[in-house]
Amino acid sequence: TSGCVRASAVDGAQHGFRSLVVADASGDRSAEAHETSLGSIDELYGDVVSTADALEYLRELQSGVPRTVFLSDH
Repeated sequence: TSGCVRASAVDGAQHGFRSLVVADASGDRSAEAHETSLGSIDELYGDVVSTADALEYLRELQSGVPRTVFLSDH
C-alpha cells in the first residue's frame, strides 16, 4: 500500500482522477504502514473503501444510475 498503491493514487490525482482504493484488497509489510498509507490516500488523493462499497458502486455504474458518493470518513 505504501508503494505502488499510494503512487498510483498520487499519479491519478495529478491527472485529475480521484482513485478508489479497496482497503481490504491491499496490504503492506506491516499493518501500521498499511493503515498510515490508507489514511494519507483517503485524506489527500482518493477514497478508501471496502470491497462491499466498491462492488455496490460498480453495480450502480452498470445500472446507469450511480448514486454512491464516497466521503472521506476513514
